[in-house]
Amino acid sequence: MLEQGEIVTEIILSPAERTKSSYRKVRERGSWDFALAGVAIAIKFTDDKPLNPRVVLSGAAPVPWRSREAEEVIANSPIDQASARKAAESAMKKAVPLEQNGYKVALFRGLIEEQLLALR
Repeated sequence: MLEQGEIVTEIILSPAERTKSSYRKVRERGSWDFALAGVAIAIKFTDDKPLNPRVVLSGAAPVPWRSREAEEVIANSPIDQASARKAAESAMKKAVPLEQNGYKVALFRGLIEEQLLALR
C-alpha cells in the first residue's frame, strides 16, 4: 500500500510461460503523437497452436477495442499467412469508419496481419 506522498514509478510483470506478445502503433509524425492505429496481441502457445489469444485495437474507438472476431479465427490453429489475413479481415468486418478515417480499416488489417505473423 502506498503511503501519502508516494507514487508508483514502475510496474514489472512477468510474462506467462509460453506467451508471446507485441504492441505496434502507427503515427503520423513523432513518438509523442497519438497513434492513428495500434494493435496489442498476446498469445499463449501450446504445441505451436495459439491458446486464449487476445487482440486489442487502439485508435479504433474512444477506448481500447477488443477484437473477439480476430481471436476466434486464430484460436487453436497454427498461425500462417492465410489465418493471419482471415483474422485481420474478421476484425474489420463490422467496422463503420467515420467520414474522415476510412483509411484506418486497411491500416488495422495490415497491422493485425503483420503482428500475428511476427509472433508465430
